[in-house]
Amino acid sequence: MKKRNWREDDLLFSIFTEQFGRVEALAVGARKIRSKLAGHLAAPGIADFVFVAGRLQKKITHACVLRAWLMREEEDYQFWNCFAELLDKFSHEEKDERLWRLAVRFFERIANVSGYGAKKLFLSLFIIKMLAIVGYDVLRAKKSEKLAGVFLKLSRVSAHASVNISPADNNYLFQSLRKYLTAVGEKPIKSLDFIR
Repeated sequence: MKKRNWREDDLLFSIFTEQFGRVEALAVGARKIRSKLAGHLAAPGIADFVFVAGRLQKKITHACVLRAWLMREEEDYQFWNCFAELLDKFSHEEKDERLWRLAVRFFERIANVSGYGAKKLFLSLFIIKMLAIVGYDVLRAKKSEKLAGVFLKLSRVSAHASVNISPADNNYLFQSLRKYLTAVGEKPIKSLDFIR
């Protein structure tokens, strides 16, 4: 989900896992040119990790990308960053099967979504479902008739059908969710600023 430099040659990763929820683990030597972990840790996607408990923190010993998120356009990076930042902010250090399944479904399906507006709506749907899983009820908290109307339109669509709402409703939904996330998260989700 995110990484930061640690010491001279190491990277500290925040990883969302199926078995443990959010985990922070150190990749020793991952910033070196010849690091065996560097390529597997750089690609956004679903990866298989092996880590061991160190004295102070977990250490990644092996990593292998199982499914990479193919970035075709700049906007794909923007949506990936939003997805990763949201997971990092709202996941916990405990197993959460529902959140894991939602994240995997989002990850697998976003690559097939074409068009900026459709990806934006797909991200909004992910946010709504993610917030519901972690215990927030957006519709009840916002008490907005317009937002209730957009939710009603979305609820009438079957899970596998393509969702068509107006660009204005799509923007309204996204901006409402953005404000709500800022309120409940106490700090803004910075990557959402890049979604227009």
